[in-house]
Amino acid sequence: MCRISEMLREEGRLEGMAEGRLEGEEKGIQNIIEVYRNELFLDKEEIVSRIKAKFDLTYDNAQSYVDRFYKK
Repeated sequence: MCRISEMLREEGRLEGMAEGRLEGEEKGIQNIIEVYRNELFLDKEEIVSRIKAKFDLTYDNAQSYVDRFYKK
């Protein structure tokens, strides 16, 4: 029984770490989109292209991030 509890705790810890990495990556993408827009004055399509290349994303995923974080 103790071994099962340890396994479940470890599984939860690993899931938490994965969620933390994803949140960190999303925050990084959001910050880069803001810099591209507000400091480099790039248009949405150029930002999608750069985000896609920098983070090795599909076009649709990169577009989704830009749609979420591109503030007018």
